[in-house]
This record gives sequence, C-alpha cells and structure tokens, in this order.
Amino acid sequence: MECYESFPRTTVIYNLLTLGGAMVMGVMVLAQLGVWVGVGYLVLLALTGYGVLTLVCTRCYYYDRRCATGVGKVVAFAFKKGQEEEFGQTASQKAVILLLAVVLLLPLVGGIVSLVVGYSTLRLVLLVALLALLVAGLAPHPRLVCSHCKLAEKGCCPIGKLVLRNQ
Repeated sequence: MECYESFPRTTVIYNLLTLGGAMVMGVMVLAQLGVWVGVGYLVLLALTGYGVLTLVCTRCYYYDRRCATGVGKVVAFAFKKGQEEEFGQTASQKAVILLLAVVLLLPLVGGIVSLVVGYSTLRLVLLVALLALLVAGLAPHPRLVCSHCKLAEKGCCPIGKLVLRNQ
C-alpha cells in the first residue's frame, strides 16, 4: 500500500465529479417535491458540509494538503487546525459523519417518493442519474482513497482500518 502525502489530482477530480455531482443531482431530485424542499435540502447540505469541515477536516492529516476530496487546502484558509489524534474520535465528529451519510442518501428516498406522488420520465431519469453518481463515487472509494490514505495507515480512520484489514 502506497500512502499519499497529497492525493493525485485525478482522484480529486473524480471525487468532485461523482460525489459533488451527486449532491447537485440530489438538490434537483428533491426539488421535484417542491422548490422549498430543494432549498431546505440545500441548506441542510451546507450546514452538514460546514460541520464536516470544522469538526472533521480540521483534525485530518490532509489539513493544508491535497486530500481526496480537494478540501484539505481550502479548510486551512478558513479554519484553525485541530488535534490530529482526535480525528474520528469525538461524538460530534461521528454525528456529523453519520449526518453526511444520511444527507447523501436522503435524495434517493425523496426521488422514490416523488415517483410515487407523480411519475414522470424526468423524475425517473434524475433518480437514476443520482444513483449512478453515488455508486460511481462510493463503490471505488475504498480502492481509490482509503487504501492510499495516511489516516488509514495510522489507524485513525475506522473505515480505513476495515479496508486495510481486508486487503
């Protein structure tokens, strides 16, 4: 396993296109239930992102480096570095990571609801596109990211520990 000091730009671009695209698509999917649902989701997404940046990313090894999501350098401009040994350890970090997972999956539920409420080809296409982007972003994540991450190597990341154990 080769751990990166800074992730390759190609990994960052891939993650931005797939996972970032899934977030944009999630807003579009939920907006099918009403503009305010889409706006509410956008606000929830922003608050969750802020929580991840301030609680998790500030404690990451990749703070002020190019991480797999591309935010490591950005976080250093806006927030003070936290204690790296606390990465993934506090209740608030675990809660915001769980919230991020829920926020990423919420549009899938909303997309199914929107299809039940009023089927349209557009709604189906948006839901399929969202699912495709999520799968494309999350399925290769252990191989593209976790298996090259310094936090996994150090044993700080619970997901990274599982990936390394299974290699």
